Amino acid sequence: MRRSAALAVPLLFAAFAYPAAAADDAALCNDIKGEPEARFAACSTAVVGGQFTGADLARLYTNRAYLFQRKRDTSSALRDIDEALKTEPNYAPAFIRRGSIYYDTKDYDRAIREENQALAINPKLGGALYERGRAYARKNETDRALADYNEAIKLSPNYANPYNARGVISLDRAQLDNALADFSEAIRLDPKFAQPYYNRSRVYIRKHMLDRALADAEASIRIDPSYVSGHGQLGYVLKDMHQYDRALAAFDTVLKLEPNSAGPLIGRGNVFVDKKDFFQAIAEFNAALKLEPNSARALADRARAYNGNGDIDQALEDVNQSLKLEPRSASALNTRALLLHSKRDYDAAIADFTEALRIDPNYQPAYTNRGRTYNARKEFDLALKDLNESIRINPDSPFPYWGRAISYENKRQFDRALADWRTTLRLEPSNQSAAKAIRRLEQELASAGAPKIRVALVIGNSDYQFSGRLANPVNDAADIANALRKLGFDVIEGRNLDKRGMEQKIQEFVGKLANANVALFFYAGHGMQVGGDNKLIPVDARFTSASDLRTSTIDMSQVVSKMEADQRVNLIFLDACRDNPLGRTAGLEQPKGLAPIQNSIGTLTAFATKPYHVAFDGTGRNSPFTTALLKNMPTPGLEIGGVMKRVRSDVIQATGGKQVPFDESSLITDVVLAQ
Repeated sequence: MRRSAALAVPLLFAAFAYPAAAADDAALCNDIKGEPEARFAACSTAVVGGQFTGADLARLYTNRAYLFQRKRDTSSALRDIDEALKTEPNYAPAFIRRGSIYYDTKDYDRAIREENQALAINPKLGGALYERGRAYARKNETDRALADYNEAIKLSPNYANPYNARGVISLDRAQLDNALADFSEAIRLDPKFAQPYYNRSRVYIRKHMLDRALADAEASIRIDPSYVSGHGQLGYVLKDMHQYDRALAAFDTVLKLEPNSAGPLIGRGNVFVDKKDFFQAIAEFNAALKLEPNSARALADRARAYNGNGDIDQALEDVNQSLKLEPRSASALNTRALLLHSKRDYDAAIADFTEALRIDPNYQPAYTNRGRTYNARKEFDLALKDLNESIRINPDSPFPYWGRAISYENKRQFDRALADWRTTLRLEPSNQSAAKAIRRLEQELASAGAPKIRVALVIGNSDYQFSGRLANPVNDAADIANALRKLGFDVIEGRNLDKRGMEQKIQEFVGKLANANVALFFYAGHGMQVGGDNKLIPVDARFTSASDLRTSTIDMSQVVSKMEADQRVNLIFLDACRDNPLGRTAGLEQPKGLAPIQNSIGTLTAFATKPYHVAFDGTGRNSPFTTALLKNMPTPGLEIGGVMKRVRSDVIQATGGKQVPFDESSLITDVVLAQ
């Protein structure tokens, strides 16, 4: 709820001038703490009673205009202001209110003209300065807005609104401590003012102080249960706290309050993105875009969902459309840059991050993410410069420390890296990547010079008992296992394994991981996805009901979680995207191919083809993907990223462009298999 203290200066009605009933109606109409519907009825009775004239009548019309404004009845509100100014042409509060109404209709130039007229009548009206400042802020003339807020505070130091508005400018400029001070002062001056609680919650989220953010979001809706922004903020805080059901409930409350608004659907979409339920997230963003087809925010956020779903091209299409609608959106530029980074188009990514920072020099995520891209380009000094600036802007965010730790590791400044990993974990205690990195670095520093241990699990399944035989997986596994032994790996090998056999080999592999510096898993055979989870299919798998989709398969996430339990170099190669006849049983159809895997730090996952696509088994001894791996993996001195680029090129050439290998890497150091 917006407070407008500009009209709060009392005008007393002389007791002898008006009948008692009329005076009572006027008093209730002018009581800013009165119940809105009762005030509205009193105002309506008073203005038609013929008892009031001049400034008294103008005030009644102006107050009813405010109540019409609350109801979003703009035409009635403006009609009452016209009546007020007919009655009293120099009644400054009427000009202030009309400026506020034009502000709500986004006619900021007319809003400014109205406030100028009020200030021409009385230059010391803090309310007019505040309202004009709001309009300047919407026009991105923030210096003029700030000047008006400062003057309003000087004239009316107990007026909460300009403190709140000035805090918003500080928040937008990433001056978080200044913003916090202003919002707290607004709350001190008016503890029943919902907006500064909402805004202070936004600061606490940026400072990663989620308990305080939650308390303030809850306070804002306790004060005003119909405060839409407060319920929306509550949803985003709960999302960041991973309390997803409560977050969805908060956004559902917004939907009840504003059923035709895209905002709560966008919020729900972001919850599902965090839950990695990308299909549902896309459905929520689609619903938002049905309501507001030109919602740049919905398009940019849907791009994140498509990216999580492995459809980077569609994600780029969405974010490009978002930028057509709002070309100066630093957030959308940041999103597009992250997509370009994932496509390894680092030059284009850096250009977008740089443009985002030109638009908003205090946009901290762009510094953090540009630093990450410089790390990927191995330009660690440039990365450190960006990450240091990100930390200067917001020292309470864990993400730039995370990136800087990676920079320091690559510069072999391990003590500094360890310090940054510890800071990351202090700021985000649930960050398991940081916890693993700390253990790994502490162990490496304690055992410097110890020999490196490489362990691999290689499985190939060809002879499926209840479907057609695959020609190559057993050959693929045998040849990969031999190549890895030549590269110094302790290889655990399994061929044509039933479910029990696969589980035993996985357990044997897990038993050797504790002392390993590098862990590698290679699987060739049938694979499928069920609800976004990747399943490896043993040779004895048979599907007769939906429950068999889970009970007869090996969940890939179990293998990944065991590998990532401690931080080391983890390499995963899945030649398992072949078209799966086991999923064609009526009622058991599943999407083609495998779903993308969300890696922890230190892991590279390579698929024979893009997510949701099908790979070829091949006509020779090996599949196209395994053939390319066998050719390029033993190249002396070639870093694993370079290996995968060559593999991709070879497979594209061998299949006429019909199969494109896909890999996702969160490795933080160079990995060379053939020294």
